[in-house]
Amino acid sequence: MNCRSVLMQSFPVTLLLPASLAAAGQQVAIQKGMSSAGQPACTIQVGAFADKNNADAIIRRLKQNSFEAFSVRNGKGLYVVLSGAYPTREKARADAARLVTDNLIKEYIIVPFKGGASNKDCRRFQAERGGQAPPMRLPDTRKGPDGGTTSAASTIHTSHVATTLVERAPEAVTVQAPENDSGHMQAHAVVSQGTGSGTTQATYRPEESIEQREHGGRVYPAFENNPGPVQASDSARAATQVQAPVADRARLATAWQQYNGGKIAAAAALFGSLLSQPEFSLEARYGLTRCHLAGKDFARALPELELLVKKRYRLHDTLPELVKILVERREFKKASDYALLFGEKERAVWQGRIEQGIFAQEYARMRERGVPEAVAFVKGHEGTLRRCGQQGAFNTLAAYLAQKGRPDEAAAIYRTMFACSGDEGVQLGILYALKPLVPRAELLTLAEQKQGGGAVTPAHRAKLETFRVEVLRGLLAEEPEHVEKNALALLKMRPDDQVALTTLGWWYFKKERYEEAYGCFRQLSSGASKRPEHVEGMVYALMKLERLDEALTVARMNGNDQKAAALVDEIQLKMLWNKLVILPPDSPEIEVLARRILRIRPDNEDIRVVRAWWYYNREEFAKAYQEFNALYCRNRLGKGYAYGLASTLLKLKRYDEAAAVAADNKGQDERLEAFETRVYLERAHAAYEGGRYEEAERYFAKVVAADPDDEESKTLLESSRYRKTFIAKALSPIVGLSGHTFGSVSRDVHGPFGNGVYGLIQQGIDWVRLPGDTLLRTYGESSYMTRSWEPQYYDLLTNSAGIELTEKHFRVGVEYSVQRWTRQSPSTGTTRGVFPFFGWYHDWSKYMHDESDDAGWFNILSLSGSTYGKVAQDLSGSTGTTAMGMVNQGIDWLALPGNIILNSFGEFRFNLRTRDYVYYNSYGPAVGTELQKSPFRAGVEYYWEHDPGQHLIIPRVTLYLRWYYDWDLKPKK
Repeated sequence: MNCRSVLMQSFPVTLLLPASLAAAGQQVAIQKGMSSAGQPACTIQVGAFADKNNADAIIRRLKQNSFEAFSVRNGKGLYVVLSGAYPTREKARADAARLVTDNLIKEYIIVPFKGGASNKDCRRFQAERGGQAPPMRLPDTRKGPDGGTTSAASTIHTSHVATTLVERAPEAVTVQAPENDSGHMQAHAVVSQGTGSGTTQATYRPEESIEQREHGGRVYPAFENNPGPVQASDSARAATQVQAPVADRARLATAWQQYNGGKIAAAAALFGSLLSQPEFSLEARYGLTRCHLAGKDFARALPELELLVKKRYRLHDTLPELVKILVERREFKKASDYALLFGEKERAVWQGRIEQGIFAQEYARMRERGVPEAVAFVKGHEGTLRRCGQQGAFNTLAAYLAQKGRPDEAAAIYRTMFACSGDEGVQLGILYALKPLVPRAELLTLAEQKQGGGAVTPAHRAKLETFRVEVLRGLLAEEPEHVEKNALALLKMRPDDQVALTTLGWWYFKKERYEEAYGCFRQLSSGASKRPEHVEGMVYALMKLERLDEALTVARMNGNDQKAAALVDEIQLKMLWNKLVILPPDSPEIEVLARRILRIRPDNEDIRVVRAWWYYNREEFAKAYQEFNALYCRNRLGKGYAYGLASTLLKLKRYDEAAAVAADNKGQDERLEAFETRVYLERAHAAYEGGRYEEAERYFAKVVAADPDDEESKTLLESSRYRKTFIAKALSPIVGLSGHTFGSVSRDVHGPFGNGVYGLIQQGIDWVRLPGDTLLRTYGESSYMTRSWEPQYYDLLTNSAGIELTEKHFRVGVEYSVQRWTRQSPSTGTTRGVFPFFGWYHDWSKYMHDESDDAGWFNILSLSGSTYGKVAQDLSGSTGTTAMGMVNQGIDWLALPGNIILNSFGEFRFNLRTRDYVYYNSYGPAVGTELQKSPFRAGVEYYWEHDPGQHLIIPRVTLYLRWYYDWDLKPKK
């Protein structure tokens, strides 16, 4: 909108001009929105009135307030009140905005300036005002549906007013309106000579023009109107055109009067009849909407308000009503969209209300759907929570979550409320609400932070201190590992707090910090509120400190107290016990001290238990039985009495009685749970050692039935069964039937020997075990050796028998061997001989495996190694002295799945003999790596084989599989 826009009517406009000033043949001068130099261009239209008295009243009021104003009558007979004359639209709009800001007017229209009162024109205005028309400040005299007068500026389409005077007008002169400054063509004008006395009638018709209005500084589009062609007519026709809008205006005024008078239904009917009149449709719709609102018919008012707001009509009235209804109907999304049309302050207020409505709506829905919705609800309204909004709802929500077993979410809400709230009462309430939800240490931290704040009132600081005291007292019971820290913190605030001192004293006592415990109890005992347990604690602390004389003095000083009097005997007993505990377990003085203690405490069962076990340990089982039996008969539930009695009966070999006592009391003493099995086991062992294998088998079977994992009893059970057989009786004199097998399968991938196989199996009889853990044994042995290179010299079958003495690592003996080279003839390829020999075998493993976190990358399992060998003398003289053996050292790197060990090694091996050695003697180092899984080893090795007889070094790379396995065919038991 600008002042150069031409305001057009949606119906023909008749302008009445004095006939005496009409000039025949002269064109009507249609002025542009922007005047020529020195001439005003724009003015501010305040209102249009059907009654001149109303317009004059407005003008008088303005002039009384030192504002210039005048009226112009338009072609519809309305008196248009104008204010000011401005050379540019910017100055007119700026002054109009100031009038709105000063609350003098609420609506206005800026129109092209076309003249003024009959006694003043533009040039005279400028002459009198120094070339610049002053702004005309007008108060807002419009009244809406709530009463008062109203300006037609927002509802009456004021026509372009032509004020150029003419001498006379031709009967029919058609002129082309010049183009206005906004780029739109003005409407055609048809001017005709009237027949009335001294008037000229001019009729204007806009062609598809859009009126632009300015309301309160905002530019809103008006309705498009495109009526049909209008023909020039006589004065009677013109009068009819004027009367129709006047009648509608009168009905509109009547409708407002009915509304203001409380006759809502009548007013609604009148407003509804005017909805089809384009000129009054918006105001009529507004009035009808007011009637709906007055009748609380919000369902019908809502669409009307939405239409008016979309037309930007009277937004200061319609927009709040629309948003209010939408909020009440909980249509918050639409309300939020419309709220964007408010100014900044009003928008903030409405958005706050909408946010509250959304919160309440979602809060109610959340309560219906349960805990998952509650957690999502808090996240969705985190901003409101952090601003401390809706504290009551969030407090209820936190309590709800806590009740539903979601303490973490509830505590998070309380923490946020605590951080943003400045209300001391709310802060204290939140702290108490958090007590069952968060660790007490956190409560202490929160309370300390608030208590240390500078803005805290003394009363609130005292309440926070009381809260901290309560929390610390609770922590004393809940956190035994932090008793000292919490008690000292409590004592820092309340130095004489009895709860803290008592708890701390006994905590020191249990931690064996008796000196500090004594200090706490002494402080408690020196106060006016001394209690018997305080004296008791001090005495016990002194007793633990071995300050028995002081303890006895304190106890006697408080002898009027029953507990203190009892402590006198307790101290004396302590003295006797001190003497008792330093005696050897079998000291005769133990019985003497026991009698003295029993004189002080005749019913002291503890000392009788001590004496009973003293008899038991001295193997005086008869006396031990008397003591335990007396205690058991006196108190069957006494801890340890039944166990002592059953143990004593077992030592007395009264097995049935011992089992009966155990069975009757195993519910009170868990040690007796398996005692029956223990009775069976000892009975079985006694039978086995006595050679009563039938009885031993029966009771070992009961032991195994009770404990299937007892391997020893399983073995003895089988042994008992075996010992009853003929074979067992025959083999019983011998120690064992030991044997073993070992061998290898190999292939040289680099070297001359090709494939090779070697295997040995031996079975022996261990006849007797001599002193020094030496076994005398005999054995039979068979071995076979073959290889693919020159097998006629290496394929060998050996059968041997021998006798030997074996110790842990060494063996010495003599054997008879028959060796046959299988690829040669039996006559030439068979040798026999007797071989005295000495052999050894030992392996070791230096374990280094470290499973700690800082073991580093070099974290091997072990350093394992072994050595074996044999030296023999051929008594037949064929081979002379023979020696063979090896020394191996390896590294066990890691254990693979299946407990397979990855090992690498270095080894030195040798084979030597004194006769016929050219093709036999060899020695050299070897290195290799292998996988070990008992009884097998598979790997690859590199062997630098030295052949001294042929002066050769033969490098060999060999893949191999080796094994070793031993056994004892005789049962161990």
